[in-house]
Amino acid sequence: MLFCFHLSRTVPICDSVAYGRGVGLVPSSCPAGYERNGALCYPNCASGFYGVGPVCWQICPSSYTDIGAICSRPVSGISSTRNCPWYDVCGLTFARGCSSCPSDYHNDGCTCSRGDQSFAKQSYGRGAGIGLTCSGDQDYDAGLCYTKCRPGYNGVGPVCWAACNY
Repeated sequence: MLFCFHLSRTVPICDSVAYGRGVGLVPSSCPAGYERNGALCYPNCASGFYGVGPVCWQICPSSYTDIGAICSRPVSGISSTRNCPWYDVCGLTFARGCSSCPSDYHNDGCTCSRGDQSFAKQSYGRGAGIGLTCSGDQDYDAGLCYTKCRPGYNGVGPVCWAACNY
């Protein structure tokens, strides 16, 4: 004969048919539409942005270097001087114009330069974040995640108890 009782819950359990479901694990998942960052879940950032805690930051264009809140690229480079003669290797005197630079640079002879190529990244807040949760195949109980019980059983901590039939 099974004896049914309540363990500080509204779901009755039976004392003679039970099995263990393993040790509980700390919650480590985020709901759909959220990403984990540290010990919290934040809404996913919009396309073209990436998240760092509660802030979404713009992704820098491919030719730029990400240096925190700024995207930057080099302001100078070396020109191509392969068409310059040995006596005017940078094309500054007798062979003016023999050196070349990419189209968005100014030709300074042996070097190429362009104006300031840094800008502040766009950003926006995405809230304070929410706590981690259990994955879809787990139950939350007393701060831990446990494997779901088989049908006909109710979980209390690490034990699955047979449901009572009244």
